[in-house]
Amino acid sequence: MKPYNKKDDLVGKRFRNLTVVSRVEFDEPKKNSVWNCVCDCGKKSIVSRPTLIKEEFKHCECSNFISKRGKTTICPITRFNKSYVINGECWEWQRGIRPNGYGQFYMNGKSISSHRASWIIHKGPIPKGMCVCHKCDNRKCVNPDHLWIGTYKDNGQDMAKKGRSCTGLKNANGKIDTKLYKEILNKYKSGINQYALAKEYKVKQACIYRILRKFIAPLENTHGENNGMSKLTKEIVIELRRLHKDGASFYSLSKKLKVNITTIERAIKGKTWSHI
Repeated sequence: MKPYNKKDDLVGKRFRNLTVVSRVEFDEPKKNSVWNCVCDCGKKSIVSRPTLIKEEFKHCECSNFISKRGKTTICPITRFNKSYVINGECWEWQRGIRPNGYGQFYMNGKSISSHRASWIIHKGPIPKGMCVCHKCDNRKCVNPDHLWIGTYKDNGQDMAKKGRSCTGLKNANGKIDTKLYKEILNKYKSGINQYALAKEYKVKQACIYRILRKFIAPLENTHGENNGMSKLTKEIVIELRRLHKDGASFYSLSKKLKVNITTIERAIKGKTWSHI
């Protein structure tokens, strides 16, 4: 074995996630020394001296997170485990939260949803085109036991089954409240056909069909002023439509009421407040 200076001894030194344990001995001399190393996750590897010095190694899955500059300080698994708190059975994400309520996590050179990262870390790769869905309906939850793999169709059906889809009056363009829902059922039983009902209630025949087949559940009226986020009232909308008919522009009306111009336009055109 070729002798080496103590200055070249790397035993005990750390290079990113690796700690050098000992030098690998060969019967024949090698151009570069090779060292036995152990990762923070416990996995062992053999790395050459130049690779260690330049920190160009990717010895196991936990060190696959490398920034564009080629450096990293904490492996993704360690960062992930420090990013949630246990609340009951859920592991609630405490780091970055997206506007849609899901957490975000930087992994393998890109930003992904935290629950998808949890699946990758604990259960392996996600098949292409598949969704990671929640059993607990808590978007911040990253507990792998609360996650399951499904298609986009499975995810949509699960959402509808749990009553979280924007159907009926949960949809901003919904027109049928609980009272009208019952009226339609009673009139259909009395012999009025679907096309006549659709014309009477100013909806499509497909909407009547879905109501009769119970595809659309009856919901309480959340239209107009019953909607907690509404900035207009019935009287204001009627007045807006009258002023616009007399020549007032959408811009002048929005400036007068200090409401977004799109809100004014949709209310006047009947895309919202269609029930009056």
